[in-house]
Amino acid sequence: MNKSNQNTRIEIQQESELLVGSYRWFTYSPEVTGLRLVCVEDLTTNTVVSTSIANLEKRTAAQRAWASARQSRSAGMPWEIWHEMGGKGVDPDQRL
Repeated sequence: MNKSNQNTRIEIQQESELLVGSYRWFTYSPEVTGLRLVCVEDLTTNTVVSTSIANLEKRTAAQRAWASARQSRSAGMPWEIWHEMGGKGVDPDQRL
């Protein structure tokens, strides 16, 4: 990622955070990202893994597919992409 992208990142409010040894667990609420995101970061390698939690009232598979396709084509952390998708009111079925 280039320097200008790092300086223009917006801060997205986490729902909760827990430190366990060298791992940082954190979540984002559905109001922020569309679906609840659960993330874990290995603080020794800076590796981050995230997943969304299914919601019976939303087309979860379409949202996951669109977010994954978007992640594969651009820089950014998963929660930034999910936040952007929710903030723009993107209909993942139409995007796919």
